Amino acid sequence: MEHESYHEIMQRGRFDFPIGFYHVEKYHPRFNMPYHWHMEYELIHILHGGFTISLNDETIHMVPGDIVFVSDGIVHGGVVDSDDTVYECLVFDPQKLLLPANYHAANLDQIFSHTLRVRNHFTPDDQKLSAVIPALFNQFQQHQPGYELIVIGLLYTVFGLIIQEKQYTTVAVEPVESSFAQLQKLKNAFRLIDEKYSTALTLADLSNAAGLSPNYFCKVFQNLTKFTPIEYLNRFRIDQACVKLAYTDASITDIAYACGFNNLSYFIKTFRRQKGISPGKFRQKNRE
Repeated sequence: MEHESYHEIMQRGRFDFPIGFYHVEKYHPRFNMPYHWHMEYELIHILHGGFTISLNDETIHMVPGDIVFVSDGIVHGGVVDSDDTVYECLVFDPQKLLLPANYHAANLDQIFSHTLRVRNHFTPDDQKLSAVIPALFNQFQQHQPGYELIVIGLLYTVFGLIIQEKQYTTVAVEPVESSFAQLQKLKNAFRLIDEKYSTALTLADLSNAAGLSPNYFCKVFQNLTKFTPIEYLNRFRIDQACVKLAYTDASITDIAYACGFNNLSYFIKTFRRQKGISPGKFRQKNRE
């Protein structure tokens, strides 16, 4: 299994039912969510612990029962608060799953065309949506015959409730030099990390990719991710090592070098500091 890129282009679920379901806990290789974006929508539901997620330039702290709605093209990623955090994700393209019909097309088209922006954070106080959305996740957990039909019905219900309860705002025109414009530049740095993390990337490489001066790049980058660019690069490398430990039989030495570390002891030290466990123990726990 190869890693998912910052701009994810991948088949979700089955060809005839393109929804990706991910249950994430401590020894999942993507326990901390790297920054990325995709042209599908995503629902994130936290079950235990805490999770701090950034959506473009907004930061949300999630607690059990919270749900985050991620629209297409949004840069998002986050970190867990503790080792007991458990969350789930559904990634889907509603335009492939919800058949067009005259009685709903106008409302949905405004959402899909970004004329309307769906509210991105729901809590248990939002009783209707907080009852329906977890039911979506439960269908994937139970995976009983006919669950696909129930999932489609629940997706119609989710978007129907969003429209009925006006859980959206009208999108204002973005100023030319907006935070959105900065995010578009940062996407180039994220893409470079994704493609070249195994090489000796420097701060100059990353700031050049973003088209920003090193000092300003560091400021913008840290405002979004809460890490310096080099700190984030090393965290990404460790996350990539987790994927390789989980899904390949490559030696720890080979994985260290393949993930951009030219010193095995430094790799093990960094891995243990970030994950609280050695690479070998992580592989064992993941496979258990």
